[in-house]
Amino acid sequence: ESSIELVDNKSGKLIKKTNSNINSGSYLISLPSGKDYGFSVNADGYMFHSENFVVPKAQEYKEIFKDIQLQPMTPGSKIILHNTFFESGKSSLRPASFFELNRLAKMFDKYPNLILEISGHTDSRGSYAVNQRLSRARAKSVVDYIVGQGVNPANLKAVGYNFKYPVASNKTKEGRQENRRVEAKILSN
Repeated sequence: ESSIELVDNKSGKLIKKTNSNINSGSYLISLPSGKDYGFSVNADGYMFHSENFVVPKAQEYKEIFKDIQLQPMTPGSKIILHNTFFESGKSSLRPASFFELNRLAKMFDKYPNLILEISGHTDSRGSYAVNQRLSRARAKSVVDYIVGQGVNPANLKAVGYNFKYPVASNKTKEGRQENRRVEAKILSN
């Protein structure tokens, strides 16, 4: 059984918390249109999965189906922190990030020996040096926030990978947006 949380990314407030069906794993959530949402799935023994999506203003009802596969809490497992946002071209966290980063910090309550690598990634626009500094600074901002929530700094490592590991093509706006991300990877638990 997984717990599912929906957050209004504009206000940072929890909108809904529900559980998946214990037998089928299915879930159903109705949302008003015209909002930006953070979506998170959590289950014991697994890293949480998050996504960010905007439900456009619509005239008619529309169903969206999402199959989610959670990563086990084992070394090498990693997640993209889809609901971690920065000011454009900067490393300062936007308040909409705090709900997700608090969730990441809470993982240490259950796994106090957990060691995470927090990695910053950029798209390929701009110079290597600028992207290296930005990716490292963003990873460090995430680490600093988590440490501020009471997590031991020895349990976190900030790394900047600039545009070394793209997850999509840098030739499109959408691809570049996907490549600008922060990941959390388990080094040890």
